[in-house]
Amino acid sequence: MRKCFLVIRKKEKGFTLLELMLVITIIGILGLVLMPVYGIAKETIADDATLIMLNNTTKMYSLGERIESDDIFEDIITDEARLQILVDKNYLENIPVPRRDESSFQWSIESQEWIISQSNNVGDIVFKSMVSLLNLFEDKTTVEIQNILGSNNISNDTYRAYILSHTFNGTWPSFPEELQAKVDNGSQLKVMPFSYSESPNDPVIYASTNTGNNWNAQYFYYQGKGWYRYKNQYGTYTGYTFSNKSGTALKEFIDATPNQWELVE
Repeated sequence: MRKCFLVIRKKEKGFTLLELMLVITIIGILGLVLMPVYGIAKETIADDATLIMLNNTTKMYSLGERIESDDIFEDIITDEARLQILVDKNYLENIPVPRRDESSFQWSIESQEWIISQSNNVGDIVFKSMVSLLNLFEDKTTVEIQNILGSNNISNDTYRAYILSHTFNGTWPSFPEELQAKVDNGSQLKVMPFSYSESPNDPVIYASTNTGNNWNAQYFYYQGKGWYRYKNQYGTYTGYTFSNKSGTALKEFIDATPNQWELVE
């Protein structure tokens, strides 16, 4: 007698619509989180590749032009001018621009190579313009410095005149637009450097509507923190005279008298 066995298979359970929607939602959230990271990674890789190309191109320029100086870009004080000379000499087709926000290609005199600077803050740019010029003078004789400046007078005034002409094309850069709208000032503030004679490599960076030799201002740049506005002991916004201050001395004064300073945000 043949025996029959009834095989009962357990019904396989699939995903419910709710479960599928939950999975899709989670994937969407992960995508939102990871996509910016992926974008930043792509920009970083692209900038690093450009940096390698830029350094190799600069070595070719040095060899091709038979440059024997310790500084490949001797007497050229701005990064824009350094990049432009590579274009003018047909070593570059155009000036490269980093893909990351608030970044720029910066020439390091110490290491003689291009690096990526993470700041396009106007205060940092003006600070760097003065420091780069003064670094250029380190191994120069007095006569050589006078020839570069085009003047027998070696002082803050001639430093500023040189930077204004060679770096900023005759016009000091403007105070950050987003901050200009927050200060009670009808005129456009300009950002400038001041180099105290006893500490020339440690400039004060300030903003004022007066672009002449008037060392009194309300707004000062504190690297790493931002722009500060001065007010006197009575809480009234007034100008602060800084003709006898280095950049470090001014920062120490800000730190020591916080009630007299307001961070402009």
